[in-house]
Amino acid sequence: MDAEKERKRIYRLCVHYGLIGPMPEGIEIKVAEPGDELRGAARLWTDEFAKCGYIPNADRPRIRVHDFPPTQHIIAKYGGAVVGNISLVIDSPLFGLPADKAFRAEIDEHIRANGYLACEGTNWVVAEAWRKTPVNMHLFAAFKRLAERKLCACVVAEVNDRGHKVLYTLFNFDQIGDARNSGHNPDSDHDMVVLMMVCLPSVSPSLIDFPLLYPYFTGEQHG
Repeated sequence: MDAEKERKRIYRLCVHYGLIGPMPEGIEIKVAEPGDELRGAARLWTDEFAKCGYIPNADRPRIRVHDFPPTQHIIAKYGGAVVGNISLVIDSPLFGLPADKAFRAEIDEHIRANGYLACEGTNWVVAEAWRKTPVNMHLFAAFKRLAERKLCACVVAEVNDRGHKVLYTLFNFDQIGDARNSGHNPDSDHDMVVLMMVCLPSVSPSLIDFPLLYPYFTGEQHG
């Protein structure tokens, strides 16, 4: 199956299962403020990643150097609780990107060598109760708009190799390099990832082929 047919198939499945649509009532998507919102986001991604075996169980939230400013964390809130997060890390000469640990050669070759500014989407999680809703789509659309405002040309993401590439395929990402341990939890057999990459202009879908997805990426947000 060619890439465009696969993208359309995934789109139809997402529509069928209710993953594309208006913002669920009561959900707010915003950039996390320091304090309770940021602590809630870190607690969420730590707990969810530990459940999946990506990182060791942790009594305290996992905070990496890349999680500090200027990184911004886009969160979904419901009833005051953080129920979703995606973090935007912009490449820098000093700290690079989280994915450099496993994929520096690929990022250097495909992005930096061409003079492009890259950013990485990381800590992308949604609480279990909200995974079968459009929250994921709204989070990613907000991430994309923020990345454009930061003048990023390319987005990369480390994606678990156990079938979690579906949404990235929908958003026109390509896999760069083979599967390997991310290096964040070297002793885990569950932490096998691939690097996905897209140039931002390629993310936006066409109105004709993806009518329900189109508003997410044009500023004409649902609901």
